[in-house]
Amino acid sequence: STAMARARSISLPDVAEDTTIFVDDDAAYNSKHFVIPPQYAEYIDSVMIPHGMIVDRINRLAQFIYDDYMKQGTTPHILAVLKGGHAFFTDLIRAIGQLQVNSSSLRVPYTFDFIRAKSYEGTESTGKVT
Repeated sequence: STAMARARSISLPDVAEDTTIFVDDDAAYNSKHFVIPPQYAEYIDSVMIPHGMIVDRINRLAQFIYDDYMKQGTTPHILAVLKGGHAFFTDLIRAIGQLQVNSSSLRVPYTFDFIRAKSYEGTESTGKVT
């Protein structure tokens, strides 16, 4: 389909500016192209965003953060929203650390903290974020 072709042709420009990637709601990659654990195989027909694309975007975001704060000489404070954001946060911090290891420039110091927010009670939204 056209949506699948557009989703497959997504590429990040080689510029140091934020570029938003839009993935169509009906974008899908056939699950036969991925290693799906046997216990999930009967439930998964397609993959919307492949893991490699997510990892690439996290690495790109880490590069933006590193470049911006390196130029400014300031210390970013990075917040992880618990509980759902911990995996993304871990990958982002790891990517920033890897940039620092591979750089001949000074390290970019950063601090981090964790916050918890909720807007649901059970399966219903309360309409308030606490």
